[in-house]
Amino acid sequence: MSDEIIKVIDELGKRFGIVIDWSNENVLPYLQELAHRFIIYKTAIGIMTIVISVISIIIFGICMKKLLEWRKSEKFSENTWDDDLFIFILAMIGCVIAICIAAGVIIGNTAGIIQNLTIPELTILEYIKPMIGGN
Repeated sequence: MSDEIIKVIDELGKRFGIVIDWSNENVLPYLQELAHRFIIYKTAIGIMTIVISVISIIIFGICMKKLLEWRKSEKFSENTWDDDLFIFILAMIGCVIAICIAAGVIIGNTAGIIQNLTIPELTILEYIKPMIGGN
């Protein structure tokens, strides 16, 4: 195991008031289990974020459909002095921006989940790096 990782784990242990005996045979299996649980946690958070983003896209898609129906209805006023057109345009722009953000979140989290499943060590390294002063 890398000395840097041991230093980080020792530092974390000091912060929580835990002393790690590295000569103990149970340390490595525990660290492996801890790393496995960490990857499962990061993957679960990514999946939850994707689900919320998909729900958001559906909701904003429905909002856009309702806005278009309102635009075509008789309740919509195209009178110069009414605010209907301004509200319609502003709401449509808001929906498009929200859908784009949600799509970006889905893409980013999908990449993170793929990384968690294929190279979990990289995910752990990226998490630990700032703690040891790396960029």
